[in-house]
Amino acid sequence: MTGDSKAFFDILEEVSDLGVAVIGASFLDQCLGSFLESHLIKSAVSSRLLEPPGGLLSSLSTRADAAYAFDLLPKADFQDIELIAQIRNLFAHNHIQVTFTDPEVVELCGRLSRHQPLVVALVKENGEMAARELFGATVVAISQILLSRSRMRRGRRGDGGA
Repeated sequence: MTGDSKAFFDILEEVSDLGVAVIGASFLDQCLGSFLESHLIKSAVSSRLLEPPGGLLSSLSTRADAAYAFDLLPKADFQDIELIAQIRNLFAHNHIQVTFTDPEVVELCGRLSRHQPLVVALVKENGEMAARELFGATVVAISQILLSRSRMRRGRRGDGGA
């Protein structure tokens, strides 16, 4: 796990549900941006595409769309990223407090597929899924894959690990 990933994981343990949703999606957005950058030529045009707020590939959703459309991202990861963005939006665009125990959030987290091997370990004693943990585990799993692929791609191109 990279230093940034470790710091991110530690933060997820300490923040509110709102923090987990927003910070988790933001970290995944940054990882996806790095992943896409590793597939683009080094140029001002590439930078403009990825730089918020005006870049065509500057949001989590557009980055996921592009990575999937260019066959750089498996369908399951793409679908999970779409769900993560949807969950983040429930938290970020609601004037009433949303938590990971809300039925809609629990249902969306239950549809995340990257976490499936962890389901047994993350089921609460009363049989409920721990939606917060499933969300976090999925974000961590996808982000680590994206970061690893970015480093490998840069290494093959001679860009080093940076």
